[in-house]
Amino acid sequence: MIKYVLFDMDGTLLDTEPLYEQSWVEAGEKYGVDVADMYASLVCGRPVDSAKDALWDRFGKDFDAEGLVKLRMDRYRELTKTDLKLKDGCVEILKFLKEYSISCALATSTLTDLAMRNIDRTGIKDYFSAVVTSAMVERGKPFPDIFLEAGKRIGAVSDECIVCEDSYSGIAAAYAAGMIPIFIPDRQPPNSETEKMSYRTLDSLYDVIELIKKENNIK
Repeated sequence: MIKYVLFDMDGTLLDTEPLYEQSWVEAGEKYGVDVADMYASLVCGRPVDSAKDALWDRFGKDFDAEGLVKLRMDRYRELTKTDLKLKDGCVEILKFLKEYSISCALATSTLTDLAMRNIDRTGIKDYFSAVVTSAMVERGKPFPDIFLEAGKRIGAVSDECIVCEDSYSGIAAAYAAGMIPIFIPDRQPPNSETEKMSYRTLDSLYDVIELIKKENNIK
């Protein structure tokens, strides 16, 4: 039976990955480097510091990774003022969980102030019993810390808690936390590792509703 649900935010509940990718590419262009190929494999779903590490690995320690990442985040904030959208099924699944008293929390790698602003702006903040960001734990995804903390805050039992994620690092974190990973691909397609770790790979949040109905025998 599924009694708890943890959600990633970007790419899972909010359709923000295109905005992140656009801001990443534009920041690279400002610095005269092509970083487009790095986004899906090295940046998506990970904390900000991972982006800096990826840039230093590619361009050397003398590269201004701090500046590029700051420019990227500034541009992303601008884009979210006008282009922030919810993923299909977001409102529906949150209302469904509320109706059936299934506790849920948000666990995101996004900066705390930005995460709170975005869920407030899209009108979904009050659905969550807890919000945990990577700034609140020692290690970000793919380590399990963020899901363990979110689960702790809502009293979740791991084998009764599903985690909805769109990134490889997020699935790895959920699996390491001993929870039930549900992969809903966005920018990163399924691969052998996610298939091995995920309980299910689903197309949308609507499919998660149907999964919970089946697991909980809801007609």
